[in-house]
Amino acid sequence: FALAHVEREFIARHARELLALAIGALAAGMPILFWYLRHPNDFSARLVIIGILQTGWLDAEMARTGRTAWQVLGEQLQKAFLAFHFYPDTGPHYHAPQPLLGFLPSIFFVFGVADALLHGRDRRMALLLWAIVLPLIFGGALTIGVPFAARLVVCIPAVCILLAWGIWRLSSLVGWLAARPGTWAVGLAALVTATVMISDVRFYFGEYAPKPYFSDMNTEAATVAGQYLANLKGYQAYLFGAPLMYVDHPTLRYLAGDGERFDVLEPLPPDQRPAMVTRERRLVFLFLTERLGELETVQRYFPGGETVQFSGRFRPHLLTIYRVD
Repeated sequence: FALAHVEREFIARHARELLALAIGALAAGMPILFWYLRHPNDFSARLVIIGILQTGWLDAEMARTGRTAWQVLGEQLQKAFLAFHFYPDTGPHYHAPQPLLGFLPSIFFVFGVADALLHGRDRRMALLLWAIVLPLIFGGALTIGVPFAARLVVCIPAVCILLAWGIWRLSSLVGWLAARPGTWAVGLAALVTATVMISDVRFYFGEYAPKPYFSDMNTEAATVAGQYLANLKGYQAYLFGAPLMYVDHPTLRYLAGDGERFDVLEPLPPDQRPAMVTRERRLVFLFLTERLGELETVQRYFPGGETVQFSGRFRPHLLTIYRVD
């Protein structure tokens, strides 16, 4: 599409190659195409959840704000196209306190995009621009919760290329103004690139990683539980976490390794011995705050154990562990 946009003769000149490409794509996609033909609801399942048209979100937003459809869509497009410069991520995964690009990288990205637009008839620039525009529209503006970083990951290669292109073009301009285009351009581009890299590294390891932006309460609790259980051998572990967290949480399994671990799905009756316990020695019980009321019952039937409480970044009482040797 991008090449046909910049070269009107492209389709006619490459008709045979495009036909072969279409046949190859059809052959490769035929199994999943047949599946979707038999299960059409699966094809649109994700759009039914996140699409602003499919979910009725657009109509609801118009009724809530009193704005027209074009005004709401304009705001959606604004948030999508400024995801790298102004609006922070709204999703639960990345959730950094800043746009997808830092302040310094975003400046050079803007220059790279501007230069690409000036040379929009160049097929290379057209491909890069469309590789960003299409995901920003279909994965951004037309979905709920824009900008959602996970839906814009496909943009990242083109964004990085245009960012690097902006650095190089500005460095070349400075070199040309200084009448030393070669030496100044290369040196300045290397200096700016190093500065951008250092600023991103400082943000990630100094701001983002130490704080609970990427994690959530369950992941933090699973980390504490996994690290604790990794040092215990020969114990049966019972997690009082349902319906919020279970023993198959990937972080817990990765850190704790193999072992006998069980979910306690239903609340314990206060006057009945816990029937799920298969042994009475070397037991460890883990309680999320929401299930902490059952600790007293466990202590009554398995006395003499040691209780340890862990605080976290998400809540002061993150996890309580009761171990019986």
